[in-house]
Amino acid sequence: MDISDTLISFETAKLAKEKGFIIPTLCYFRYDEKQCKGDLLDWNEDVGFYSRPTQSLLQKWLRDTHNIYLTVIPSYTDDNLLKSKYYFEIFHIRKLKQFHGDFKTYEEALEEGLKTALNLLP
Repeated sequence: MDISDTLISFETAKLAKEKGFIIPTLCYFRYDEKQCKGDLLDWNEDVGFYSRPTQSLLQKWLRDTHNIYLTVIPSYTDDNLLKSKYYFEIFHIRKLKQFHGDFKTYEEALEEGLKTALNLLP
């Protein structure tokens, strides 16, 4: 698996910057172009740049900074474990929100969950 499989999308990176994500990352977007460098920097400090963390780092930031817990859960269909679909749940300050979706992979469900969780922030 390529590391880019676990890096957040451009849309999620823009939203994370808007919501105050400031953890240094190796990868970033320059406008919408993907880049990775050997330096850990907060790319969100510059106009037109967006830090591009892994999905798990952004998930940890939501948990540690905002007490938002995001879980991806498999939902098996047709009694066939090979055709699983995924949904996500978000727990935030005694509120549980469950989102069912037609996500084919864990990473797709996690990416959508990250965007939904970021949108819960003021």
